[in-house]
Amino acid sequence: ERMVFEFKYGARARVRRKEKQAIAREARKLVQPGQRVILDTGTTTWELAVLLRDCFDLTVITPSLAVASELQFAPGVQVVLLGGILKAGSPDLTGPLTDHCLELFAADWAFQGTEGIDLEGSVYNIDLQLGQIDRKMRRVAERSCLLADSSKLGRTGLYRNGNLRDFAYLITDGEMPAGFLEKFESGLERIIIAKPEHEQHDTRKLQNPGVG
Repeated sequence: ERMVFEFKYGARARVRRKEKQAIAREARKLVQPGQRVILDTGTTTWELAVLLRDCFDLTVITPSLAVASELQFAPGVQVVLLGGILKAGSPDLTGPLTDHCLELFAADWAFQGTEGIDLEGSVYNIDLQLGQIDRKMRRVAERSCLLADSSKLGRTGLYRNGNLRDFAYLITDGEMPAGFLEKFESGLERIIIAKPEHEQHDTRKLQNPGVG
């Protein structure tokens, strides 16, 4: 069972990994020493965790065993692993205890992934409890950032946990249609288009260009 679980998680991590890594690199630039950041479950936030290992004076709050494991030996990172019920077939903690634990914290950033984004900008999760946890993360963080590659557009899930306008930042890849992004420019502080490492990234400064 453990081998099956590790294989499935590894397979998820490899899907569009270059895009996820590019998105994670842009997210890493937002994180500053002394900050408190929340990383939700998912393979794109895990890629961000990999890049945070060399941070100094950083606190990472997460319900993800994968994220906590990645950062446990990082000398400059304090890891707060939220309590909860271990979700079957996943390295994620969830449930009322996770929700309650989040109420104890205040964070500078919440970085979240998603299962899908519909054409109206609604953001989805396949699990009701994880979706509720995502909502709470955004409430306890000063700013929230959605990490979503373009394959998520047009996909939905069981639970609608918010809208793109609930986030301050969106980081995506260059395949996300420009027309779709333009619909939400007025609601987001910034949209960042992550590109492969050898290309310069494109940052769209929106209504509040002094932020970030």
